[in-house]
Amino acid sequence: MREVEVKIKVSQLSQFKEYCESAGFQFSSPVTQVDEVYVDRAHAKHFGVTDKLRTATFIRLRTSEHKNSITVKQRLSGELDCLERQWEVGTFNDTKELLDGLSFQKVVTVKKARRIAANNDFNVCLDEVEGLGQFIEVEKLCSQDINLDLVQKEIKGFIEKSNIEIESYVTEGYDTLLYKKYEKRN
Repeated sequence: MREVEVKIKVSQLSQFKEYCESAGFQFSSPVTQVDEVYVDRAHAKHFGVTDKLRTATFIRLRTSEHKNSITVKQRLSGELDCLERQWEVGTFNDTKELLDGLSFQKVVTVKKARRIAANNDFNVCLDEVEGLGQFIEVEKLCSQDINLDLVQKEIKGFIEKSNIEIESYVTEGYDTLLYKKYEKRN
């Protein structure tokens, strides 16, 4: 499936949560997720430089509520538009060893508290990301041949109906945002 996502930075999540709940969404309790993001060694030196990573494959190892999963992401038009495949895995250490053996390198770790809700149209995530702040992600799973601009417009329309104060639209993943933030310090 093709996942199309619109992400916004906000100063508070409660107003959007209330808007979604009034539209029938039911949010999960907050879940802590720890994501380790890997990229093949040939592309690792370019992490954070979007135009150099258009052909890169990213692998995310996630620990969440005592479950481990691995997700393979292949970018299409940008970081928030990708083909995604996910599997549950056993132990994290075995999976890390496998990635190392396949010449993948860990580039960043993302820690967040996430609340999730969905309806027939959208998946909504309310995220508090360590080191970055509060974000809202609205995602739509589509067939690969969709009109990206129309889907993004539909998602933005849903968000804007809430009348929340949007600090900014974000076009990069949390992994890239964290990498760039801490790279500047070095």
